[in-house]
Amino acid sequence: MADSEIQHAKMLGEAEYTQIADGVLKALQVSSGRRAVGSLGLIRKLSVIFAFNRRSCARRGKLPRKNLVDALYGVLVEPQQGPRRLRLACLCALQELAPSSVLKISDFGPPVDREQLPLILTLLQGDNVHFQDMDKLLPEVLQWLLGYSRMARENAQETALQLSALCFIGALAQHVPELVRRLRVQELTATLISILREASMIPAEVPPLPKHQAKLFGTSQSKIHSMNEMDGSKSLREVFTLLNVSSTRWYSSDQIISVHVFAVIRGWLDAIYLGTADSGAEVLTDTAKDALVEHCLVTMQQACAKIAEERYVASADRELLKGALLEGIAVLDTLCCIDKTLVSRLLPDFKRLERRCVQSPGSEPLLHLAVLRFFATHGDDVGYDLQPALTAFFGQVLLRHFITPLVTMEALLFCLDHPDLLMASIFEKFFPNILKIIAWAPRTYLAEFVELLPCLMHPASCIELFHSLLDLPCLSAALENTSGSSHTSGSTAGGRAGTTAVAPHITGALMNYILRQEGGLGGTIDRLADLHNLFLPSVDNARVRAAADVAPILLRVFFDTVSADASYDIIQSVTAIMLERILRLYNLPEYAREIGAVLAEYALLFFEKYPELIVDLRKELLDFINNRKNVSDERENFFIHIVWLLGEYTGSNRDPRCTPAITDEFYEVLELFAYEVDAEVGSGLQAMETSHQGFKYKTRLMTVLISALGKLGARCQDLIPRVILCLTKIMKRQHSTAEHSSHARRILERASQIASTLQRPSIAATVLSHPWQPTDKVSARHVDPTSALALLRFAGSVTGSDLQQRHHDD
Repeated sequence: MADSEIQHAKMLGEAEYTQIADGVLKALQVSSGRRAVGSLGLIRKLSVIFAFNRRSCARRGKLPRKNLVDALYGVLVEPQQGPRRLRLACLCALQELAPSSVLKISDFGPPVDREQLPLILTLLQGDNVHFQDMDKLLPEVLQWLLGYSRMARENAQETALQLSALCFIGALAQHVPELVRRLRVQELTATLISILREASMIPAEVPPLPKHQAKLFGTSQSKIHSMNEMDGSKSLREVFTLLNVSSTRWYSSDQIISVHVFAVIRGWLDAIYLGTADSGAEVLTDTAKDALVEHCLVTMQQACAKIAEERYVASADRELLKGALLEGIAVLDTLCCIDKTLVSRLLPDFKRLERRCVQSPGSEPLLHLAVLRFFATHGDDVGYDLQPALTAFFGQVLLRHFITPLVTMEALLFCLDHPDLLMASIFEKFFPNILKIIAWAPRTYLAEFVELLPCLMHPASCIELFHSLLDLPCLSAALENTSGSSHTSGSTAGGRAGTTAVAPHITGALMNYILRQEGGLGGTIDRLADLHNLFLPSVDNARVRAAADVAPILLRVFFDTVSADASYDIIQSVTAIMLERILRLYNLPEYAREIGAVLAEYALLFFEKYPELIVDLRKELLDFINNRKNVSDERENFFIHIVWLLGEYTGSNRDPRCTPAITDEFYEVLELFAYEVDAEVGSGLQAMETSHQGFKYKTRLMTVLISALGKLGARCQDLIPRVILCLTKIMKRQHSTAEHSSHARRILERASQIASTLQRPSIAATVLSHPWQPTDKVSARHVDPTSALALLRFAGSVTGSDLQQRHHDD
């Protein structure tokens, strides 16, 4: 039912919207006693329409009708306008409109009913309302809050107004802190803390029963009531906190407001402290700080004592205890930012919390993170060693809770807030555990990992991290298969990976490898083919495919960081792994294609930045070219890039160590391969298969091979006769089919261009072996001087120079 209404609201036409708006206006014009019957359903429908069409209307510049907004606002604030549920429906509709220039609230004067002021403040609490008239409204709101002690505390109407004013100020502190700093900050802060300090420990009396009920049930005998702990025992503390339970189950207004103050005090302190150097210290007196510290410590002690009694605490109460404990820690953290002298005073309490987290890792992950945040911010002030707590969290806690969204999000934010603290030891050691977060929810945390990945890269673990990113879909598949287990036992979960050809005794070892908690391997394993086969049945899993989609994005971040910051030795190792891993990728065609494109792009960048890689990786490059499997199964593009690199960067002009013998070695491999590709293209064309996708790659490969051979010949002139002979044979084979095939014509054209150029060695040395100049900033594109357009431009420039010289001589 709800889905159909939402879909209908999204597809609503202009005429139908006008009909509903007219219906709401007509229904609101009847007498207040009958309004709810006719208008409540229409207003609810209008709220749904506003909610799902707000952005599209804003883009079109279309505003809601002013008479409709005025009618809804009038029902909300004016007296005698109908039952409360009708006012709440109007409130919901108006909240969906904010911000809107049609809806402006400039004052709280007549005809506004004072009883409805809490609803107006609720409407103003959104983070997207217009604050142009807030200077007129804030003084009155502030007066309601500052007048707390002078008002009748048991007046329900005034209590509701004070609570609404408090929540409104808290929302402003969160969304518009610069506006809050213009208020009477010191007076308001003192009022808030006095509310916490002076809240009564005496429970509110039970309201008397109506006379007819008193006659029926009688009146209870008077007895002494007390404020209790959550387990029912009498509280011996003198400070009221939100964890106290009234024996009467009724609370006084000062107790209720005290709970609300505790909820907003941290946001208030952040608003007045952040962005100004000493404002927090000036606002908070020593007495106020002591009272707030005492309140937080009492709350934390209550929560810790009751959380330990797990079997006596209901699940809902347990969540309340955890929330109160975390809020108390956050408030103390803010206070320590304001006054550093409090750190040494609070150190024993936080040490106890840290020992508790380390002794039972995983039981309270959010508490563990809160303690880590406190010591990460203030530990240096007292010389505290945080390493054991960090090791416990990233080693054990994160392993158990990487599927818990709140824990993983807070963990990532902690990593992003304190990268310098974690980079030296934690990231290098525990990056496999951190990668489990994005492997489990790839798209959810992509933005955070794009920012975090450069911090995870350490010289000692960079290569292993590279392998882990390439195998990210396998990690997702492993986590998916072990989602019902503890995520730590590879051998028991390996059997659920699917029906594969992997031997059972190998499966456990592979699962233990992919699900390892710590880094330190320095590379990868030899059984990558078995690893990929193990998770082949998961190739259609949605989580695995999502991981395959984000892996290329993370690889680009990895390569950008390596190119900018890594040493030459690391870049050499990464480039060698590119040549090795292009054959060893997870068997998902789209994934292999995307990864191949990324590897090809950054191979060009690395070789352009460091041409000496040709000599240092000579063995790896020769092995790669000699392996004919590298030119099939989505790897053709990467192979073509490597052939182009060999032609472009082989030569003594790029690296003095590149002797003629090394150039001749590369030439022999490329020449042999050119003959093989030429034979395959020729036989394929004769079979009339020119439309096949494979010939597109083979034709492109052949033209790049011809250019590479020409470049090698131009740099080592002893090779020119061999190159011309090779190109002549290629032209002879392709000439017979050139009339009927565009592929043959392209090959014949390129071969004839290169052969003609090599007939004049001096020109070939200039055109095919242009001088290289190292640049600090590597271009994102490359220019091939052996292309047809480049050759024509060169010929034109030479001809133009000759004509100018002749004219000068004449």
